[in-house]
Amino acid sequence: MWDWSPVLTSTVLQGWEPLLQALRRLEPAGPSDPRAQAVLEPWKTTTALQAGDLVELAAVQGPVAAAVRIAGAPDAGDDGYAMVLHRLVAAGPAAWTTDVPAVLAALQRPGLAAFYLAAAAAHADRPGAFPSGALPAAVAAALEVRRGPGETAPTVGFDGVRRRPAGVFFADQALFDLLTAAWRAAALAGDQERAVCRTVQKPSPTSANTPPAPPPPSASATRAAPSTSPSPTPPHPSRARPAQRPARSGGPAPVRRVPR
Repeated sequence: MWDWSPVLTSTVLQGWEPLLQALRRLEPAGPSDPRAQAVLEPWKTTTALQAGDLVELAAVQGPVAAAVRIAGAPDAGDDGYAMVLHRLVAAGPAAWTTDVPAVLAALQRPGLAAFYLAAAAAHADRPGAFPSGALPAAVAAALEVRRGPGETAPTVGFDGVRRRPAGVFFADQALFDLLTAAWRAAALAGDQERAVCRTVQKPSPTSANTPPAPPPPSASATRAAPSTSPSPTPPHPSRARPAQRPARSGGPAPVRRVPR
């Protein structure tokens, strides 16, 4: 409770005030903001460049230098760089989101750009991320990155499951996460917001070429339509019931005598 008290509302902290006041007397500076703590995630090395070395490079020479190093790696097209860029942005979200176009130019590859934008969008709520004017530029960059691959058909992986390419998946994630952050912060101008809405709502080429399904028939047409079911088959003559003779009028029916 003490560690999370800086971000919890007064309603949640109700009843904990005496304890929190006693802890503040012992530690006047208070607890650190938990949103500023590094996110610990399990990972394994699958790329030629180590995330730890790139974090040090970015701290000394800046994110653009680290992006150039990633673009020049022998396995720069490996999907494992999605996690590498995620760790880099998590280590310095303010530095990595200040000049998004410069980082994208250094990464060069569309797949790396999608990985980077998705990582930046995931840390959009971190303190210092996307300083003034940087979020609209990131949204515009995400739109361009997403337009690049177009409609890419899914591929079958080693396990037989059909999946979209990782770059397309991360480009979609980056675009919609950045749009969410921008709309929450009211960071988009009117013209840019309208352009974004037109792009997001535009149907894909595959759906545009698909003919619409015919409308279902109305209830009146269904009742008026003649039946197409075959007429019932008449019974066999041997199974037909004999017609009954009508009774004579004016008296009782005759009685048949059985001969002896």
